[in-house]
Amino acid sequence: FIALTLLSSDKSLVTNFLDSEETSVKKVAATFDSKVLKNKIDGKFIRINGDPGPGLVEVSVNEKAAMIVMGSRGLGTIRRTLLGSVSSYVMCHASVPVIVFRK
Repeated sequence: FIALTLLSSDKSLVTNFLDSEETSVKKVAATFDSKVLKNKIDGKFIRINGDPGPGLVEVSVNEKAAMIVMGSRGLGTIRRTLLGSVSSYVMCHASVPVIVFRK
């Protein structure tokens, strides 16, 4: 986002990007909410900005979560080594049980 802002003199480009992201997040939230309601699960959609691993761990503490359930994209060994693994971070740092579903 910062690089885009620095390189772009057209603020509408940034605004359009942010609007598009907000629309995508709302769709994901609506899908999550309907599945939680349909399956009678006590869950809540929380948007995290920034680094996802520490963000998930922090939210689990703040929300007093009983467990964390997350997916794994199944990156290859090289990509996981270079980019890191959010699920690995959460498993190592969370104070509650973590369930990771493979893609």
